[in-house]
Amino acid sequence: MRGHGGFMMMDWNMFDSYQLDLPRENPGRMAMGAVLSYAERIDLRNMIPNRSFSECSTRYLLKHRNGKELLVYQDGSGPFSVDLLGTAEMHFSVEWLRIGTWEVRDGEILQGGGTRTLSPPWSGRVVAYLIASIR
Repeated sequence: MRGHGGFMMMDWNMFDSYQLDLPRENPGRMAMGAVLSYAERIDLRNMIPNRSFSECSTRYLLKHRNGKELLVYQDGSGPFSVDLLGTAEMHFSVEWLRIGTWEVRDGEILQGGGTRTLSPPWSGRVVAYLIASIR
């Protein structure tokens, strides 16, 4: 899509004579909507990208400076691990996003304080959003 995001989100009904192949363009619009949903909830200013295998086995991790919020991308399939060390007093809610269908599903509650294995509810590419609460 290369920078055409705003163009893709236009209301094409205002162009009666323009024939846009909406089924072909719909996946891009859905992906941008999913990104916007997370961008509105996440404190992106304080998120740090981390490609360390010791922090996350997928190596695609955005982690808040205080460790209370994580966004993980799984580009493969199957379980993966995330390091929650230093967060023993916290519990993490997990939200899953299935890439392609954009289905969202609540996951398990994880106890902080160590490396945890997450098992996606679907095979294929997913995003896991972890947000902490102190109990």
